[in-house]
Amino acid sequence: MNNIEQIESDVMWISLMINFTEKSLMALEELKTIDQSSISSFSYLLMQDGLASTMAHIGEQLDSNKLSAEVQKEFDEVPWAAIRSYRNRHNHWYQDISHDTVATIVEEDLPLLLEQLIEIEKILKDRLSEY
Repeated sequence: MNNIEQIESDVMWISLMINFTEKSLMALEELKTIDQSSISSFSYLLMQDGLASTMAHIGEQLDSNKLSAEVQKEFDEVPWAAIRSYRNRHNHWYQDISHDTVATIVEEDLPLLLEQLIEIEKILKDRLSEY
């Protein structure tokens, strides 16, 4: 893969991470508005599970065949290892995921992550425009 192709690929994976981060933030806001007495507890549980899964999708883009190690190294202020760790825990040890912990991560960590990802996407797109 040449340099332009690598940057284009990285932009695509960062864009997907942005998309799943935004979805996670929106999903939590939606969950907060729901009157739990108006739906079954099972329906509410499914919504919480959906939020946890959407968050795991953020980390899916860190597969070794996706977002380049170079981008992850360059932008080391992003907690790549923690994102990957959450994804792995969700996908392999789902029973250990607490919905309260997921909500806390979304509220406390994802707004900054979204800002960081948007900035990385801008930098990478600027690099593409230089070619």
